Amino acid sequence: MESAGLCDICKKTAYLSSCVLCGKRVCPSCVDPMKGVCVACKRGTDIGLSGEGIKELD
Repeated sequence: MESAGLCDICKKTAYLSSCVLCGKRVCPSCVDPMKGVCVACKRGTDIGLSGEGIKELD
């Protein structure tokens, strides 16, 4: 669901969607449209939880 407002990451006014992982309201520039995750969560999921390196999401 999209609504107009202020992006929780870049603070720009835009039509927003919610990140499927953290629920932040994010603009199109701050979300991966194929995965539905914000750039902050994508950065967090790029690194393995055990710290074993970088995993590719694509």
